[in-house]
Amino acid sequence: MFEIKEHKAKLISRYILDSGPYAHDRYKETWKECSLRAWLNHEFYEQSKLNQYPLIEMERQGCIDHVALCNVKEVKEELDQKFFKADVTPYAKIAHNGALDVHHGRAIYWLEDHGMKGTTAAYMGYNGHYYSVGTYNFYNYIGIRPIITLEI
Repeated sequence: MFEIKEHKAKLISRYILDSGPYAHDRYKETWKECSLRAWLNHEFYEQSKLNQYPLIEMERQGCIDHVALCNVKEVKEELDQKFFKADVTPYAKIAHNGALDVHHGRAIYWLEDHGMKGTTAAYMGYNGHYYSVGTYNFYNYIGIRPIITLEI
């Protein structure tokens, strides 16, 4: 958990749950267009049974989402540094033929923002530093660490 306001708790997954590209089409570079947003709010949302909980829709970069990723602003202003690094679930280690790049039990993971160049997206490094410049958004070895907002 990294924020509680007005009967809402914003929660970040303790673990990197999966890996995959930010965008299957490298030119779909915004949060609104990217395939990762669609996957989180449809397949992941349904299969993880999050639809059974009182989630509050989040307005994110002009979109309404049930599930999202941390953005650079949240990392800089809201998230405690002890939550910057994330461990990897056993599933994430073997999914997609072991595509996730794990380093000492930790992996890099996507942030919500697109990067500085057209086909990049921001990410958090192994070391707990964020990289707003980004890396190519079509890489499939970068982790997925969702956030939700729950009514309390």
